[in-house]
Amino acid sequence: MASLLGILLKLDHRSIRSVEQQLGFGTSALGKVLNGNIRLQMSHVIMILGVLEMTPAEFFDLAYQQKPKSPHRLVQELRKTQGDVEEDQSETPAFEAKVRRTLLKLLWELLRREGFETIFDDEKPV
Repeated sequence: MASLLGILLKLDHRSIRSVEQQLGFGTSALGKVLNGNIRLQMSHVIMILGVLEMTPAEFFDLAYQQKPKSPHRLVQELRKTQGDVEEDQSETPAFEAKVRRTLLKLLWELLRREGFETIFDDEKPV
């Protein structure tokens, strides 16, 4: 994943140093993350994707292009608990929008817990 982020930064003609400055990272910190010397965290991924103006959905779709043959057991369990979501609705735009809203809420809460609330306060999902 780190190497993919590095490739995307290069394709966007961004230097590691300029992204470090934009994100408020110390000198060479981002390079160490991308080279694997510092553990890549989800917060790093989200912040870098923000610089690239790429959504997490776009990034992870690119990173994991393979679609599963059947839904993951947790996806099936989520569908059961939602009650109003039938199996054949999984590919509809309405269902995708609902899933996206749910994921954004979860992501926002995770980032808030990690201390990023001052950055994302104005963008809290509905």
